[in-house]
Amino acid sequence: MRNNLSKSAKTKALVSFLTMPKSRENLENVLETLLTNSEITKIYDRIKILDSLESGLSQRETQERVGGGIATISRGADMVKAPKFNIFAGILESARLQTWWRKLFWRS
Repeated sequence: MRNNLSKSAKTKALVSFLTMPKSRENLENVLETLLTNSEITKIYDRIKILDSLESGLSQRETQERVGGGIATISRGADMVKAPKFNIFAGILESARLQTWWRKLFWRS
């Protein structure tokens, strides 16, 4: 499959597509249709990694808490340092205030 679009153009296309569903249930259906279980798990785990690192845990503590390889954790640490991360950090901050956050991402 040939695609010469930049990462930015692909991201804009994905955002446009993924904001089309009018309900949470429809968006869940779209994601389950588009992504394999492995892809969903990787995104889910990356959010947990970024949350742990952004909360101040070290890379080693994050690896112990979340699991995953040290290379994945290191990439997450680089993401947290990136200038664009402040937007994601704001989303994390808002998510942490939601009742579903701890239940869905950090249940024991």
